[in-house]
Amino acid sequence: MIRQYSQEDLSQIADLVECFANESGCFEIVGGFSRSHFLDTLFSCEGFLRIWVRDCDDMIVSALAMVKNINPYSGKSN
Repeated sequence: MIRQYSQEDLSQIADLVECFANESGCFEIVGGFSRSHFLDTLFSCEGFLRIWVRDCDDMIVSALAMVKNINPYSGKSN
């Protein structure tokens, strides 16, 4: 099922990102992956993020995050 994430999903989303970081090596460029920093960032950006997850038997198997766009002229979200 594809659905919007809940707070309970954040740990599994962090697992996916950490797995991606380890497999791709991309975080070696910026100094590694910090799970606590990642989760803190998600909490602080909650009002600006839209995250969808795909779960299978209560396990998150993929996630997609998008930043909510704010119109710089009107200040309203698009």
